[in-house]
Amino acid sequence: MTRRIHGVLAAASITTAAIFPASVFAQTSPASTTDDGGFFGRLVNYYAEGFAAGAEAPPEKPWKYACMPGPLDSPPFPSSDFQYGGNPGMCSEGDADSGALMAALAPTGFGQWLTENRISIYGWVEPGGNLSTAKVSKFGNVPAAYGFNANRAFLDQATIYVERDPDTAQTDHVDWGFRVTNIYGTDYRYTTMYGWDSSQLLQHNRWAGWDMPMAYFDLYVPDIGYGTNFRLGRYVSLPDIEAQLAPDNYMYSHSILYSTDPYTQVGLVSTTRLDPKGQWILQLGLSAGNDVAPWSGYQGMPQPTITAALRWTSDDNHWNIYVAANSTNDGKYGYNNLQSYYYTIYYIFPNPKWHTAQEIWYMYQNKTPAANNGVNTVGLAGSVNPRFNYGVNGPFGAYCNTGNNCQSREWATINYTMYEIDRHNSVGLRLEYYDDLTAQRTGYRTQIFETTFGWNHYFSDDVYIRPEVGFYHALHGRPFSNGGQANDLIASMDLIWRY
Repeated sequence: MTRRIHGVLAAASITTAAIFPASVFAQTSPASTTDDGGFFGRLVNYYAEGFAAGAEAPPEKPWKYACMPGPLDSPPFPSSDFQYGGNPGMCSEGDADSGALMAALAPTGFGQWLTENRISIYGWVEPGGNLSTAKVSKFGNVPAAYGFNANRAFLDQATIYVERDPDTAQTDHVDWGFRVTNIYGTDYRYTTMYGWDSSQLLQHNRWAGWDMPMAYFDLYVPDIGYGTNFRLGRYVSLPDIEAQLAPDNYMYSHSILYSTDPYTQVGLVSTTRLDPKGQWILQLGLSAGNDVAPWSGYQGMPQPTITAALRWTSDDNHWNIYVAANSTNDGKYGYNNLQSYYYTIYYIFPNPKWHTAQEIWYMYQNKTPAANNGVNTVGLAGSVNPRFNYGVNGPFGAYCNTGNNCQSREWATINYTMYEIDRHNSVGLRLEYYDDLTAQRTGYRTQIFETTFGWNHYFSDDVYIRPEVGFYHALHGRPFSNGGQANDLIASMDLIWRY
């Protein structure tokens, strides 16, 4: 299989451990750098050449680094490697991205300065929408994500990244990098951090808003282990098959599991290769807690929170196991103070066009306030996960059998099984079982089964669509249509246009 990753995806929120240098991108991504037509002419030429080329595979090139190459094709998959976060890619030369904007800027003095300093500016626009059997439009699809409103079109994400990746392929000097990510759209309600302009959601419940889910500094030290990267700032929580930013996901929609667990943290996290090939990778971190700024001081937060994760890849690069304790502290109830633990396993079948990923996940909080107190015994709308805000900025309580507080608990498992048809197309099936034991995350004490089938079609490396259809069924209660339905059938599609 072609082992490569597109420049934009190499800088995605959950990065890869295997990234080709910019010379490969120059051969595989259309980059008209002449002055014909000026900036906008070069931009148009870039896309025209991309559509003409489709999503053709680049020529196979030998892998020259000690660490293992990514085993997947990207496209049609979002990454060439199995997902893990908190680092810039542990065998990356850190070259500037070669997307449309960078190609259009290339001949200019500013563009040359960016390239010489390995700084990239890029992003994408993602509109989408859905048709649903939900009888209520506003929040009718909740807890399905991200298309929370039924039968609506969305501007899910409009993003702009500014970044410099450290060179983690070399072994002779310390290097550095940074990333600042801005996002605007309806998806901001899933990335919002308390104390980080969170009033847009938690006080005003705005339809669309702005967020900065990533703002960090990287320092790569080759002499610690076989290379260690330190990340300081606001970063995406390490585990999960899925990620917030659209190009990083197998499908347009997200699992309920992913939409109810921690998203971002502010702190320091290290990623260390324990062997030359990177088969064993250790991650350790200390943060202020989940989705809460260190200066917030709300609902018992922030407090020191430990992160620890270990990643193993088999010799043949077909198996990958990733175990993470994403957030551990005293576990006492606070704003999103989830104690969260993950086990993820990836497997590439003997026919490498097929691969599968399975995640099992458990979370809890201690002494969570009881939100039922003899009422709302079917659902707890108004006391749910803040991402599904119904306009109530109150304590996100639990359904407790007795007493004024209890331990709130939830667990879930998802599976993605994916098939690569060709460089233009992939299809996949997501199966999910979600059990909100105390109703603290969804507002309903129920188990939910989900089956979603999706198709990704690339018109070029930078423009593609992701149609899908999903069916959701709750065993107890009626969480859909704001408490009116036990089932929901959702057909949806988005368009990703990268620049």
